[in-house]
Amino acid sequence: MEAYLTFDRSGTGPAGSRAGRVPSLSIRAFHTRPRQWQVTADVRQNNNMHDSLFWLISLLALVFALKIISGFIPSSKTSTRSYEYVPQYALFSDGELAFLEVLRAVVPRTHTIMGKVRFADIVTPSPQYKGKEYMIAFNSISSKHVDFVLCERTTYRIDAILELDDKSHKLAKREKRDAFLDKVLPNAGIPVVHFKASAHYDHQQIREAISTVLPQSEQPQTT
Repeated sequence: MEAYLTFDRSGTGPAGSRAGRVPSLSIRAFHTRPRQWQVTADVRQNNNMHDSLFWLISLLALVFALKIISGFIPSSKTSTRSYEYVPQYALFSDGELAFLEVLRAVVPRTHTIMGKVRFADIVTPSPQYKGKEYMIAFNSISSKHVDFVLCERTTYRIDAILELDDKSHKLAKREKRDAFLDKVLPNAGIPVVHFKASAHYDHQQIREAISTVLPQSEQPQTT
């Protein structure tokens, strides 16, 4: 409660007589606490509304972000949707098949040729990488493959990678892939030999190139 003093300057006394302008005192009381409580309650209510709105927006943003992220992460469950597929015409292109026949003719009997081999079946990330680092290293090779692999016939030991450089290798994306291959494989102890695509191949020249990556006892036999 708050009190205010007011003065009556009319000059009337207590009994209605004039007494030389004696001021009279009146007290007016006002109850202000409930108003203060109301203001405080309104502020708290507004703050609560702001907090609720903040958490609601944060929750919606989190759900939206998780939805986006889940779209980039393949599900571990097999999709129930039925897809239709069509067969590829052949495993090798005409140019690759022609070069494969040349390779089969010049490699020593101790070896054989495998084609279209997945990069991740040739090398794997070093055991020093764990968790996220391992997955990053593996993902960098998981979608790549090489043209041909020179293997020891009995154990299928990988002795060399043989790449046929056709016109597609001039593309920027392909050049980047070749640079990656030429760095990673030799560092892993696997040599890479590049051959330029051609309509005609010199068998002796290819034989000599292959011999540089084989032990002396396994050199291609001359014909």
